[in-house]
Amino acid sequence: MVQRILALVKSNQLGAFTVALVAVVVIITAINSVGYHHADEHYQIIEFANYFLGNTGSDQLPWEFKAQIRPSIQPLIAAGFFKVIYLFGFNDPFILAMLLRISTGLFGIWVYIKFIKAWVNREGEAKGIPILLSLSAFFLWFMPYLLVRFSSENLSSLFFLWGLAHYFSNREKKQLVFVGLLLGLSFAFRFQMGIAVAGFIAWLVIAEHVKISKIVLILFGGLIGLIVLLICDYWFYGAFVFSPWNYLSSNLIEGKAASFGIDPWYMYFEELWVYLTPVGVILSLLGFSVWIYHFKKSPFLWILIPFLLVHSMIGHKEFRFLFPIVFVFPMLLFDVFTRLEKQIGSSKWYYAVIVLLCSVNTIVVIQVAQLSAGTGSTVLMQELHNRHQTKPILIYHMQYGNPYEPWEGGNHANWYHSARRNIETQKLESLENLSAIELNSGKENYLIFRQADLDYLGITINQLAVPLKLVKSSKPEILGTIAVNMGLLNAKDTYYLFKLE
Repeated sequence: MVQRILALVKSNQLGAFTVALVAVVVIITAINSVGYHHADEHYQIIEFANYFLGNTGSDQLPWEFKAQIRPSIQPLIAAGFFKVIYLFGFNDPFILAMLLRISTGLFGIWVYIKFIKAWVNREGEAKGIPILLSLSAFFLWFMPYLLVRFSSENLSSLFFLWGLAHYFSNREKKQLVFVGLLLGLSFAFRFQMGIAVAGFIAWLVIAEHVKISKIVLILFGGLIGLIVLLICDYWFYGAFVFSPWNYLSSNLIEGKAASFGIDPWYMYFEELWVYLTPVGVILSLLGFSVWIYHFKKSPFLWILIPFLLVHSMIGHKEFRFLFPIVFVFPMLLFDVFTRLEKQIGSSKWYYAVIVLLCSVNTIVVIQVAQLSAGTGSTVLMQELHNRHQTKPILIYHMQYGNPYEPWEGGNHANWYHSARRNIETQKLESLENLSAIELNSGKENYLIFRQADLDYLGITINQLAVPLKLVKSSKPEILGTIAVNMGLLNAKDTYYLFKLE
């Protein structure tokens, strides 16, 4: 079956249709994926860019800015992107962020296509874009969502993959320097990618027996990437800064990262069971077994194992730390189904399983493409932003319910708030005191709280002391219920925006 599918790749029309379909899915996901998956995606990139553009002060930035531990290259790219978009008359922060997500997603498509072509041509399986590998790379349910994130995890992954694509397609001396540059920039976007780079270099030396002279060229290119980072950091921070050392010193030596929580070494495996679903975990373990048995010299095995081991040994863990090597999963699935096809390809059960998995995955992809990012609270900001262009707004909110400052006394979303300074917020101590709220007649009055606030009191919305008019929920009504049942959303993190009459 795989061979027949790959034979179809020679048709340019089929390849063009696949790319077009991928682009449509990615653009739809980028439009709907309002906000950020994790706070770092916004507060340490977009807000840093906002500071560089002169729209906010350094005192409004998180502690990482003063500690100078974050690489500046990504905020500078974002600032440059926004300046270009300003020339076309766009200054709405939500539109600018959306265009940045779309551009990131389209760049990701381009990188993956280059990689798929290079890898398949290297393996001698087919020319062009193999449909099976493309579908695995672009249509696994979490791939479009991650592909549109302008996060350090995604950008470092894309530049790393871009470097692999160049290595597999062209190994001339100049190209090897460029490969090293891309790998160095991957490290510059996210320092933890140094583990993946080290795994790849080890594969070149031990498994591929690449000449030392070629390794030196790659390392020289990586050094150029570090010089680029140094220049960017000097430009951004206004002083000579080596942010990788500052990051290492602050988080590991001084133990700052540990202050955010310590997890057992097996935490990632528990999280995989939740996020990938049991079926996804079983397929991944099967693929990993196939690699160990049949593909001991696979570069992806050499990249994956040290990355997982080192991250498992570090005390503070977050599942997003594994996002930079997400490109490994399409390769896993591709190898699994290629091997299975050779063993039981004629079995009806094999085709039934393929159809079932593809159907379930398609349903989830459609759902994820319509969901906002993270908790979805940014969607409520966007709703208010679009509803009232000039009239003042007063938002009453519970703890963690202020979309402009989710963490009390913490980081403020100046990027969004600066566009609507006529929006004020006021914290409520309890939902039981709603009847005591004195509405401001000169302002539009709104209320924001989470499902967790209702669960704490053990009541429903209808049992609150005052009548409320629902304006928007961070969880779509029907689609959201399905997503919660499938484990894609946490119902307690649902945010509600109500109009107070």
